[in-house]
Amino acid sequence: MKKTMILALTIMLLATSAMGFAEAVPTTTNVEGVLNRSISFSDRNPDGSFPMNPEIDKESPTTGLPTENSEYLPILVQIDNNLGALPQWGIADADIMYEAPIQGGGWTRMTALFSDVYPEEA
Repeated sequence: MKKTMILALTIMLLATSAMGFAEAVPTTTNVEGVLNRSISFSDRNPDGSFPMNPEIDKESPTTGLPTENSEYLPILVQIDNNLGALPQWGIADADIMYEAPIQGGGWTRMTALFSDVYPEEA
């Protein structure tokens, strides 16, 4: 009985392997792709590049709010958002806050972008 079972399994294994080899023959089909979109860029320079955004004096480039900071030097800070990291310091001064999931279990991490006001510590 065991020998018959082993023989049947061996035959099935060889048959499926042979079918796998038969299907593994590469076939090459070259299909030309055509992409038709009606998108036009009206604000390009004659050489095709995009113009530089003008810098507006005393206006924040990240928030658009009035600022006295004349130098644009953005700083990104990664801040833990788990129970051991609470409360977070300095995030009230952030221009933009990002929150992204990390690992599993619903934990997140925050990324703060500072450019108008820099906190003493974060």
